[in-house]
Amino acid sequence: MSRYYVGMRKPIKNWDGEERLERVGATHAEIWANEVARLRTSRRLSEFGRIVGRMERRLPYKMLMKGNRGKPWREAWIALNFGRATNVTHARLAEDSAPCEDFYLKRVGEPWCAYEATEALLADRKRDAEIDAEESAPQHGRVIHIEDCDIRRESDGALPSIVSALHKKSGKARNGRLVIYWNTGWLIGARAFIAGLREHSKAYRDAFAEAWVMGSSSLFRIAPDFQMVQGPPRALGSRD
Repeated sequence: MSRYYVGMRKPIKNWDGEERLERVGATHAEIWANEVARLRTSRRLSEFGRIVGRMERRLPYKMLMKGNRGKPWREAWIALNFGRATNVTHARLAEDSAPCEDFYLKRVGEPWCAYEATEALLADRKRDAEIDAEESAPQHGRVIHIEDCDIRRESDGALPSIVSALHKKSGKARNGRLVIYWNTGWLIGARAFIAGLREHSKAYRDAFAEAWVMGSSSLFRIAPDFQMVQGPPRALGSRD
């Protein structure tokens, strides 16, 4: 008979051969600290991604998404998905004290490059309040209904939100590298959006060594030149 009884699971090993912290009764705070420390150590992108995914599975959504506490995980998520889209091989998070540097990426045989990450949200969107509201709402049988006016508002606000993020970061850019995660919600009219992004990003191209806009199923390089690397963006999206 197996030494693991019904209702128990085998200890899960990570790639370093250590037991998972959950097996020894670690708190969420201890798991968070351990995993963030791992993300701040240089790793292959595949290993980096396993840590990001493990945190998403094991830690509360509120811990990952609310306030400054969750920033390291959100920056790691951006680094992972941007790294996959641009075929990098290694990644690590920056220390909290690093100015204008949130993560580092590299390819084999090439030097590390530092990137700053930011998020483009609608001007009136307050994610912390949304999370609190979702937490207090009953989940069973819940139906999310989005009015046409909300879809139009989110679509109309996409480009201004991205340009606002660009403008905010350009003042302290220092010829650095920026990744904007575009998270405004629904989009209507991808062709007009792309044309607008090309035109409105011109004023900021000299401020950055590289600047990128990453959205659901899309990636645009907007500095030093404009290129749609992945896309076009989906005509319809959802808030996350």
